[in-house]
Amino acid sequence: MSEASLSPSNRDHLDRVKSAVLQQFTLKKVPRWIETRTFLEGAPFSFKHHEYQLKLLEEESNELNIKKCSQVGISEVAVRRTLAILDILNDIHAIYTLPTASFAKTFVKSRFDPVIEGSKYLRGRLNSKIDSFEMKQLGSSFLYIKGTIGQAAAISVPASLLVHDEVDFSDQTVLSSYHSRLTHSKYKLRMNLSTPTVPGFGIDERMQNSKQHYNFCKCCHCSQWFLPDYFDHVKIPGYTGDLREITKENLHTVDYLSARLICPHCGKEPNLDPENRGWVVKNPDEARTAGGYQVSPFDAPRIIKPSDLIHSGTQYKRYVDFINFNLGQCAEDKENALTREELEDLWHQGETPRFTRFALGIDVGLVLHFTLGAVADDGTFVITHLERVPLAQFWDRLFALMSRFYIEKIVIDSMPYADLVLTLQQRFERAYASVYVRSRSPELFNMVDQTEDPEKLKNTLRAVNVNRDMAFDSLMADSRRGKLAVMAGPCQEEKEVWLKHLTDMRRVQKFDANDELYFHWEKSSKGVDHYHHSTLYFYIACQMLGFGPVEMPYTNLLTKFKHRSTQ
Repeated sequence: MSEASLSPSNRDHLDRVKSAVLQQFTLKKVPRWIETRTFLEGAPFSFKHHEYQLKLLEEESNELNIKKCSQVGISEVAVRRTLAILDILNDIHAIYTLPTASFAKTFVKSRFDPVIEGSKYLRGRLNSKIDSFEMKQLGSSFLYIKGTIGQAAAISVPASLLVHDEVDFSDQTVLSSYHSRLTHSKYKLRMNLSTPTVPGFGIDERMQNSKQHYNFCKCCHCSQWFLPDYFDHVKIPGYTGDLREITKENLHTVDYLSARLICPHCGKEPNLDPENRGWVVKNPDEARTAGGYQVSPFDAPRIIKPSDLIHSGTQYKRYVDFINFNLGQCAEDKENALTREELEDLWHQGETPRFTRFALGIDVGLVLHFTLGAVADDGTFVITHLERVPLAQFWDRLFALMSRFYIEKIVIDSMPYADLVLTLQQRFERAYASVYVRSRSPELFNMVDQTEDPEKLKNTLRAVNVNRDMAFDSLMADSRRGKLAVMAGPCQEEKEVWLKHLTDMRRVQKFDANDELYFHWEKSSKGVDHYHHSTLYFYIACQMLGFGPVEMPYTNLLTKFKHRSTQ
């Protein structure tokens, strides 16, 4: 009797026997399991019109990274893949994360539960006593579904499979902490998927650290291979302009409904069906262990047409959002960060102005980063000294600077060395510990001392609560207005490091605990952003000097603070 003639239950038993005997697991079993064990709208699940998903599901690397556009079924297949692995392996734990807890709850109701309820086999495997929005038991395996925003760390559960959905919109620190949950697993399976945001961040960074697969097309007319690209290959009859210039206001003036993808070699319309597609690895010679896949709207041509993309491109306030979500590509604009070119323009040659009162910002670590300067008569924040100081030399270097300059205000990172900060405040009454907060208040920062709130200030005498993301927004806006300057002469040795640090963070969209999107300044995985923080502390310290009002970038970014200790 052949294996194909066995009943589903007997085939399942045979799979388990094989796994037990061979003591190994192959992901190539997953597509067949999905097709035989799960259903969609009452019919067995089919990969028709989503054939590209088969290659992703058959990827045998322990880590699968998918950089995707929206509405092509990736989250749907991630759910089914997770259930397949839980069932085939048995006796394992899987953790599936989403940006927020409420997002995760909705996802379970709309994605996991319908798949389980639509399958008689899975209903039979489900333990009805352990079936909630956060935890499910299938056979002897367990599934945990968690949010990341607002969580201090990953749940303390060992796992064999981690699935991180919407990586770019999740808390990166919490995602990193989940990796240790795989330590004792012999499988150590990971799946990361997300629409991208800015280059080098989140899913794009993971893609760059993978064997990068792209789905090429072989033209049915000229037999030449090419990678379909929206801006280069989508053409509208009679329109020769840039697709970015099509807006809501002029969409009706172009024949966008007749738009088509053309081959860059022969100018004819190719057939994008599976028989004309082939996955190509961009970096075959690199020693990468993860499998990375770029999924574009052209991988599901029967679902998404060029005309759909053109219309979608007119629906966003920020065009980069269309590129991120609808094309699955990284993009950033002036709202995301300062460019290196913009930062270089802040550096000024010539003699350093004479100042009498200085402000100092200090980022704390094993190496401290000092940013010293003053406020010019026209309100410009002028950096006159940059320095990296080993922790053991902190006091020597601080006293050396204080002997040369009258430092009226110091804003120093409150962590990780609280004892150092407290000692500094005991010696220098104008030193304030910076505490980052996130608030919808229009206050950029607020100064408090221990006499006002002794419970909150147990480890410090004086603090300045800095509205973190708003403050970085304000620093970026003032830099663009020419209100920040760096004197090249005394700072030249630190220029490259300073430029590197101030281009490390990106302003990306995140979900808050209420599932509302907001902009958050996020560091890269390398985290080389120390001068960015010390420059911000300097910027805040300057405003604490009391040199008149500071103009904010937006009407709601009003500098409003009160030195309560003097009241």
